[in-house]
Amino acid sequence: MGAGFVRSIQAVVPSVAPGSAWAQRDIGPTLRRFFGAFYNGDVWAVYRRYKNIDVENTGWISYEELAEILFLPEFNLLFIFDAFSQQNALIDARELLVMVCLFSSSKLSEKCGLFMTLFDSSHSGTCTAAEVANFATLALQVLGRCTGAPVRAKDVAVAMQDELSDVLPLYREAVNRLGSEATFKEERIFGQDEVDEICSTFRPVYDDLPIGQDPPPNSVAPPAPDWEKTANAAVTHSRPATSQVRQLNRTLTEAELHQMALLGGLGHADEDEDREQAAEILKEKSMIRQKEIEEKEAAKAAIQPARGWMIIHGADFV
Repeated sequence: MGAGFVRSIQAVVPSVAPGSAWAQRDIGPTLRRFFGAFYNGDVWAVYRRYKNIDVENTGWISYEELAEILFLPEFNLLFIFDAFSQQNALIDARELLVMVCLFSSSKLSEKCGLFMTLFDSSHSGTCTAAEVANFATLALQVLGRCTGAPVRAKDVAVAMQDELSDVLPLYREAVNRLGSEATFKEERIFGQDEVDEICSTFRPVYDDLPIGQDPPPNSVAPPAPDWEKTANAAVTHSRPATSQVRQLNRTLTEAELHQMALLGGLGHADEDEDREQAAEILKEKSMIRQKEIEEKEAAKAAIQPARGWMIIHGADFV
């Protein structure tokens, strides 16, 4: 029971030994060092910070917003942006939050609690099997960035459909009553207890991974407990100069927008519709950024150099 879940993890991270893809690429060990000292409260603080920053709920964040959300040293931010940004322009917010949570030292149950919050479209505290498959896919894709292993959402969904009836009697009953497809997509029967039951099937494999073990001794300390209150003021001093910030000072092409929408469209019920919506959001952000650049250039051009000076001696001005 649960062999499909175990195979999915082992296919993405077959080994973490020296010489393995995990060790050679060094993305996983570095992220574990960045977030190994983060525990459940720290992860939820990152989530709240993100919700305060992305008030329009676009699901995408820029480098500047990343600095405000994570409040980490410049090197850490640049490393994360290079590893996770799409077209070197924006980061998928859910992928970022899943990454922070996954590489933290929160308990496995606590990590799944955040994943459920991110993917529960009903905000009811329960998920469908499809939503569980979506956050499992994204978690595996984050690990796949660390090893170079590809992860397909369809493969994860098939593996889950094959396993869930054996793991959860409640799910098996729903399948017998409603059918496999309707149960997978529509029945909200996955609360924290059900997700914990699924996790129990692959816990030994998870515990062998660095993300399931004690944090490394050189882990970066998380921000102070009141960091959310002081972030706005302090982040100004911690940000790199404008010339160092990875900005895309041009309008994204239609091909780039489409590609980013494809990459960021994971986890939605209607993929075509949501990809179009993501592309529109990205296009709007890109146009706004381009307009701001043009306005700044126009303002600079409007400034005329001084042609002469007038000096007045022996006069007081009140």
